[in-house]
Order: sequence, then structure tokens, then C-alpha cells
Amino acid sequence: FRSLRNSRMLKVIIAVLFVSQISAISVQDCGSQSIKLIKFATSDNKVRSNSILELTSHFDILNEIDSPVNLELVVKRKVWFAWVKVPCVSQLGSCTFENGCEKLREVIAGKDCPPGLVESGISCSCPLKEGSVRLDNHPIQFPDLGGIFGALATGNYQVRAKLVNPITGQVHVCVNVEAEVV
Repeated sequence: FRSLRNSRMLKVIIAVLFVSQISAISVQDCGSQSIKLIKFATSDNKVRSNSILELTSHFDILNEIDSPVNLELVVKRKVWFAWVKVPCVSQLGSCTFENGCEKLREVIAGKDCPPGLVESGISCSCPLKEGSVRLDNHPIQFPDLGGIFGALATGNYQVRAKLVNPITGQVHVCVNVEAEVV
């Protein structure tokens, strides 16, 4: 009887693990020393291919962030019951980008700085000065992931993003993000 009960319990646990999914995009601080996250919300609870997601984020920059900083990303994808680290391939996945300030300049190049940053007196380049930042309903365009790549990219993800001074080891920013890509 005891082994039958344990067997049923095991089946219930496996079923719960199998069908459990991330029901919302979540962001949590994981030890930031220069940023204090106050509010984070999105217009949708999933990341959708070829769509616009509106982001609301309020945070304080407590200490100036300047070079040198590295951007360290650890990306994991849920495969069955386990989170599997996605390797760094063609600068996608679990990668470390040296000189994060230069990377920021590349990403922003030719694009307007989000109005919430400008209104808060924060520039889109280093150094990032102390201050309070409010991004309200800021649109983020996600590309079309059609075809085989889209099918492969669909799933639940965890991302840990850190901005770290490689000389002192100071973790300016550390956030854990969980999201479902559909």
C-alpha cells in the first residue's frame, strides 16, 4: 500500500512539474549594488514573436556606472524537468560581453534614447549618472521568429544579467528574468 501511495504521489509530482509553466514575465534583483528596482510590469505575460511588448520600469541608479563594465548573461531554457544552460553562439545565449558601455552604444546607435530616460536626465551612454528613472509603457519590438528558428526558440527561459566591474568585481546590476517565449 505504501509503495502504491508513493507511486501515485510521484505521478502527481511529475504531472505538476510537466505542466507547470511560467505564467508571467518576472524580474527580480539578485544583488545589484548600483541599481534599486522599484517597479516592473509588462503589457503581456509572454514574449511573442513579431510583437510589441510595453514595459513599465521604475528604478533608482544609486551609484554612477562607468567603464569598465562587463555584461554577463546566463540564459537557461526549460527542457522537460530541468533548466539547461544555453551556450553562447554568435553572441546569443550565455555570453559575456566585455566593455558593456561600448555594447550599450552599439545597441542604441541610430535609435532614440527612451523618453523615460531622457526625462529622468539619464543618458543612453556611460557613465550612467545617479538618479531616478521611470519608463512608462515603453514599447519593445520583438522580431519575427518564424520558421524552424521560431519553433526552436519557443519555451520557458531564465536569464541572469549582470553588469560587473571586471577590475573590482563590483556587481552594479544583477537581475533574474523569467519569461515564456511563444
